[in-house]
Amino acid sequence: MIVSENYVEMGMHLEEQQSDFRLLAEVCANAEIYESASASRAQPLLSQMLDKLADTNGIAPAMFRLTEDQQLKAANQVVQLLMKETGNDWHLADRLVNGQISLEDLAEPLRFADIRKEIESVMNGSLKFALGIESCHE
Repeated sequence: MIVSENYVEMGMHLEEQQSDFRLLAEVCANAEIYESASASRAQPLLSQMLDKLADTNGIAPAMFRLTEDQQLKAANQVVQLLMKETGNDWHLADRLVNGQISLEDLAEPLRFADIRKEIESVMNGSLKFALGIESCHE
């Protein structure tokens, strides 16, 4: 047996989330993929967060009008849009959902109107990306 004098040092950094947004989003995403997962508690909370985000950014809140199944799918799609716009930065997405920054702060002026329209469309039941999540497990 050869013993090396070199060793590897590992470090870990834990950071507590400012909000429950990421946890709720991941529970809802899993519930749409896995039949055994349930979003019964997470989905209403995430829907409320997203309605508040909409209201804060000049979009009419509409998640509350959807059925539970539609809310789950719409919430997952809005989260996908937010993650796309934030470059998959959960910290930035948290700040956006908590109202610390606005959609306008994130996007270029020309892109801002498009983002608002996409979110509004999804929240009003037009499930634009219906295959987006399902294609992950094919």
